[in-house]
Amino acid sequence: MFNIEVDTFKGKVTPGECVVVNAGEIHHFAAEHEARFIFAVLDNRLPFKIAVATKIGRFDFEP
Repeated sequence: MFNIEVDTFKGKVTPGECVVVNAGEIHHFAAEHEARFIFAVLDNRLPFKIAVATKIGRFDFEP
C-alpha cells in the first residue's frame, strides 16, 4: 500500500487499484517499506478500461 496525492485525489492505494497521473500534474507519494508498485510512463496509451473511465474507481485486470 502507498499514500498518494494528485490534484483532486488524496488517499491510500491498495493492491488491485491504480492511480493515473496526467502529464504535468504535480504529485506526491510515500510507500510502505514492503510495498511493490509499478510506475509507467505511457505516452497517452492507457489501457482501455482506464482511458474510458469517468471517475476514480477499481479495475480488475487480466494478465
